[in-house]
Amino acid sequence: MKLSFPALCDVAMKPGWVLRTLVPHGMPGFGNLKPYLPAEQQQGAGGATYFAQQMDQMPSWETLAWIRSLWDGALYVKAS
Repeated sequence: MKLSFPALCDVAMKPGWVLRTLVPHGMPGFGNLKPYLPAEQQQGAGGATYFAQQMDQMPSWETLAWIRSLWDGALYVKAS
């Protein structure tokens, strides 16, 4: 995982977090999803990338109707 310059600056400004988190444990990941992730994508943004690739990027109206059937609250749909 390659961090952007702003992210590197953010990490550099939080040495306590680096010492408590990165040094003893390495890059954070998705521990609860680890059984479902390929080994090379279990750290950092790899999990988010993997699951984004698995999802349909263009849901259909049928998918929206299914979501609506499961959720009675407000539902907002944003188009790109």
